[in-house]
Amino acid sequence: MEDLLQVKTSSVVNTSVLNQKVLKADLHGCSLTVCKSKCSSYIGLHGLVIQETQNTFELICKDDKIRTIPKASSLFSFAVGEVLFTLRGDHIKYRPGDRSARKFKEKPWTVKDLQYE
Repeated sequence: MEDLLQVKTSSVVNTSVLNQKVLKADLHGCSLTVCKSKCSSYIGLHGLVIQETQNTFELICKDDKIRTIPKASSLFSFAVGEVLFTLRGDHIKYRPGDRSARKFKEKPWTVKDLQYE
């Protein structure tokens, strides 16, 4: 992921270009944390993405259990180097192959998006 985003080599970070790369990236093998979800039992789960479908992530957690997390109404975060990325599940509700060919519009964050339930 660091090679794709070139976080270490960039002295000046262009956030719009970086955001586009993150949205189009294949997240298999990425270490994700669920920050917000409709189901409170998913909040705080941390694991590696082993499968990504159009509507879900399958994470393998530290307790060696596979958990299926819906993308809808969820907020996910992951770190690359020293940079923390936060993704809205509603924005990435596409198959990974379809997402790489899409153009995304940047949508502003609201306070409601970041509030925990």
